[in-house]
Amino acid sequence: MNSPIKIEFVSYSTKREILSRGIKLKGTGVVISHDLTQQPRKEISILRKHMKKARTSGKQIYIKRDRLVIDNKQFTVGELEEREIESEDDNLGEKTTKPRDTKETTGSRGQAEGKNQFKYNIRIGAKNLKIDPNLK
Repeated sequence: MNSPIKIEFVSYSTKREILSRGIKLKGTGVVISHDLTQQPRKEISILRKHMKKARTSGKQIYIKRDRLVIDNKQFTVGELEEREIESEDDNLGEKTTKPRDTKETTGSRGQAEGKNQFKYNIRIGAKNLKIDPNLK
């Protein structure tokens, strides 16, 4: 795979439009995706794990930014993990909530003190893409 290209947009709507049109590139070896830091990638991985579990129950479910939406109710990663801990305790016959980490966080997208620091970045990667050397 060639090195990915990072593109930064001024508006979220432009980024969304580019990402939605990326489906037309299926099968071409070109991939367009969100450029996320490690923390949001971990969160989305956890959300996908919970989404797979919830799909077996036949509920309407999807991921919206950093939240999992199940039958029009939104859940953060922390809420899902807390519910999972409580359900494990219920299975043991006792309901106790394990204490959560009390480390200070700045939000799931790097927000600090009410300031939105979310950048509108995407990554474009390509497999076996041959570029015409005559292009300028």
